[in-house]
Amino acid sequence: ADEDYGTDEAAAEVLNAAGTCLLQCWDKWEPSILQSKTSDSVACAISELIPQAMGLLSYFLSHRDVDVSSCVVPMAMQLLETLKRQQAEDRQGVVRNVIGHHFVALSEIPKLLSVIYQQLHYSESSNSEPDGDEEALEEAEEEVHRGRIRRLFLKCIRVVPELSLEFVCSMLSELQPPLSDLRWPRAEAALRLVYHFGEGLGPKNQTLCQSGAFPTVLAAVHQSDIGMHPHWCVKTLYLELSVRYVKRLEGQPELVRLVLDRMCSSLTSPHHTLRARVCFLLKSMVKTLGADVTPFAVVVLNGVRQILFMVDSPLGDSDRTHLFEIGALLINYATRVPEQQAAHLESFVRPLLNDVEALIGQAQLATHEDTRHFMGNSVALKLSYLATLSKSSSRDTSHLSVVYGTILQVSVKALTAMVTHPMVRSKFMVVLHRMVSCLDNALLLDLLPQPMELLVSHQPTVSSDMSTESDVEDLVAMVNQLMIKYHIRLGPVLEPLLMVLLSRLVDRMPSDDKQQPHDRSIRLAMQVLLL
Repeated sequence: ADEDYGTDEAAAEVLNAAGTCLLQCWDKWEPSILQSKTSDSVACAISELIPQAMGLLSYFLSHRDVDVSSCVVPMAMQLLETLKRQQAEDRQGVVRNVIGHHFVALSEIPKLLSVIYQQLHYSESSNSEPDGDEEALEEAEEEVHRGRIRRLFLKCIRVVPELSLEFVCSMLSELQPPLSDLRWPRAEAALRLVYHFGEGLGPKNQTLCQSGAFPTVLAAVHQSDIGMHPHWCVKTLYLELSVRYVKRLEGQPELVRLVLDRMCSSLTSPHHTLRARVCFLLKSMVKTLGADVTPFAVVVLNGVRQILFMVDSPLGDSDRTHLFEIGALLINYATRVPEQQAAHLESFVRPLLNDVEALIGQAQLATHEDTRHFMGNSVALKLSYLATLSKSSSRDTSHLSVVYGTILQVSVKALTAMVTHPMVRSKFMVVLHRMVSCLDNALLLDLLPQPMELLVSHQPTVSSDMSTESDVEDLVAMVNQLMIKYHIRLGPVLEPLLMVLLSRLVDRMPSDDKQQPHDRSIRLAMQVLLL
């Protein structure tokens, strides 16, 4: 069988070279033939060979060996180039059948689309855990091949959008409900036709996405149960599709609710890839919907909070960051009543503050440095979540000042207890950046002296790695932000610390006279002197 595949691959390479050359020659000869309305022996030979080549193209492109199928993708691309050229001539009123021999590329497209759809199907064993390096390599090669097939499909859509839409509708109409019972490769391939259609249209043909058959297709997809398919690949692609076409759901709140319900239910999926992807997709959908998410904001907000703080949550750190950002977005949309907004924010913040204070106490009792360092990493992560929760606050945050003040106070406590931990210092500065925008001026100025003294006095004296370089940059950026907002009012806080900070920067300069000073260190020192 391997020898047969090797022979087929060699034959496919020959066909690709010969077929591409034939199509390019036809692109060169046909316009002059149509203009002169006469044919010659070369044109006749080409026009007779091309249909034979098209039959072989379908055979090799549909081959189950991806190495064989990939060989003829360039020829299929050239076929679409020939079609583009013929379409341009047709728009100019060229009559194509005035000569005895002619080739119409459009007649080959339905067969090409069918083969593309076939090649988009995964095998039943795909996307399971690879058994060894060899199997993993095979799956990677198959995915590269599907990428080529997808690009071929996108080009088909761009060149013949109406015909491609007819094909998509035809393939979807053949699916028998319930769609959640379909074999997963077929369900995934059908969704992929819809997913890529809008991408392939390009800016000139977007009206096909906005009216006509395609919005009806989208509504039918959402109204079906394909979003409840048990396979994670199908679920993931359905949710990707939902976010890509979320603007097509305007004026259809029942479908928006349906999609949000399916997203929230997938947040607890046992499959880590689906779970992680849904966290990002839900954030994207909430951002895109904007105020349109308001009717559903409280329900989604409560669901997100419950998942974030559940015991033994399967979520990873990046997944949690996405969900905290979703929480920050939804707090603004859930209600306009100040007291209720503060209550929603408090419900997200309080568990994090409790965790930070508990970790501080445990770190003080820890006897091993590794244990304290691990707890410092955990505290830094909690501080980053607290900063994220303030990202989407509206301009008027006076009704949230009590919650923000508590965040800053606990963050200062964490910095005081773990000031030698570089990640704690870094994440505290992120929190402080956010509080400059969110917190009342007087309260922030009252709390600044202690953390500023800690941050400046614990700056590293030797630039041993990029983390220490970033530490200084973050501090100077924070000082700049504070100066811009408070001007002379920051003087009493900053004046005792300027010389200490400058000496830290001087210590970081190269000691060797022959070595050029670090440009970035000089720039940072100059910033401090200017301040």
